[in-house]
Amino acid sequence: EGPFDLLLNLISRHKVDIYDIPLAEITEEYLDYLDNMRKLDLEIASEFLLVAATLLEIKSAGLLPQPTLVEDDDVLTAFEQRRLLIGRLIEYRKFKNSGLALGVRLKTEEHYFQCRAALEGQFDRVLPDFLAGTSADELRELMERVLDRERVRLIDSTHIANIKISVEAKVDEVLEKLKSCRRLMFKEVTSGSGKSEMVAAFLALLELYKRGLADIRQTATFGDIEIVSLT
Repeated sequence: EGPFDLLLNLISRHKVDIYDIPLAEITEEYLDYLDNMRKLDLEIASEFLLVAATLLEIKSAGLLPQPTLVEDDDVLTAFEQRRLLIGRLIEYRKFKNSGLALGVRLKTEEHYFQCRAALEGQFDRVLPDFLAGTSADELRELMERVLDRERVRLIDSTHIANIKISVEAKVDEVLEKLKSCRRLMFKEVTSGSGKSEMVAAFLALLELYKRGLADIRQTATFGDIEIVSLT
């Protein structure tokens, strides 16, 4: 859409880093592009001509010996001009990429609409406060327990092969353990288990509760789950 878009396109076509622009080649291709625009009788904006003049100035200045001392502060060396141009290109690319990202987000979210109506009075307190009555020390102890459990866990190889765990097998396993002791804690059932096995164990508890074979109790927020046999 503009001279910087054209420059970035030429740079990407050469597959070079933006800091290592082959300025001579880029300048020639840029001028060829403007020449084709003239042949097509297209109006060339002044900003295209300004960038073309800047490229030619940098290119010509790079061919001349640089003075050892520059008395005029307004005179920029070829190196400084090149660095300034690259800095502007990088800044432009940041905004261009941000614009593209926002465009994609706009496209994906244009069919979503925020619900502006509040919950009715009888529903505004439906969601319980899970942290009610829980102190900072209890949260710290819980985090320490989780971290300790992660440290002793063996190397997880579930990403190598998909391990299929039957919920029914877990039901039988829990029932077998409840035969010897009438009460079990959930951590005793899942000790040393991976994530998939823990999920299967939790579903097994729900299945036992549904069948009326066991009762499930949790006396404290974030506390361990107690399994009590009803058979």
